[in-house]
Amino acid sequence: MRETVRQRGFTLLEIMLVMAIIALMASAVMFTLPRQTDDDEAAQNWAVTLQQQLRYAREFAMVRQQLVGLRINSGEYQFMQWQQAPTEQQQQQSRGRQQQNPQSQQQQGGSWQALSQKGLAKQQWQLPLAVTLERSELQLLEQDEALNASLFDSDQDQQEQLQTPQIFILPDGDMSVFQLRVANTDSPDDGVWVSSGDGWNVDISQQAPELNP
Repeated sequence: MRETVRQRGFTLLEIMLVMAIIALMASAVMFTLPRQTDDDEAAQNWAVTLQQQLRYAREFAMVRQQLVGLRINSGEYQFMQWQQAPTEQQQQQSRGRQQQNPQSQQQQGGSWQALSQKGLAKQQWQLPLAVTLERSELQLLEQDEALNASLFDSDQDQQEQLQTPQIFILPDGDMSVFQLRVANTDSPDDGVWVSSGDGWNVDISQQAPELNP
């Protein structure tokens, strides 16, 4: 008797996941801040670069199912990824390896790690730009008490708190509602706004947008 071998096909979910990964890899270009001396266009180009990176970071968070954040400091900004500490089961499974290597320490809670992937690497600028950020309450993280407690541990030292992002992007693509203004220090009245008023779209405008409560 001749046996019939059935070949299992791919599910729609598997195909969509592969397409999403391919799209993410294809769009993994290196975004860099403009290196130009035209002060009139510097703020606009800076805003466009950040807008593109935020959109890319959202795709990254959704495909990798990772919590991503953006930290803005003086003269630079850095995309970060939340690295969750191992669960109790994972700790038990690795206990033998820890006993063999006493220097290996399991991290408690979790921590923010800088991202170095193309398109999400740290950006620095020496242009005469002033950047100000305004955001609404972190209602996204308030929905998850466990995550909120681990991200904002009261026992965190000052150095750790300084490394906490100001803008968060959740694994489902939702991000913090915020508005950011960038302007040339010589022309402070001519600023450009980068904002997300609905926690999804990232827009650029010449006037201050309104944040949702």
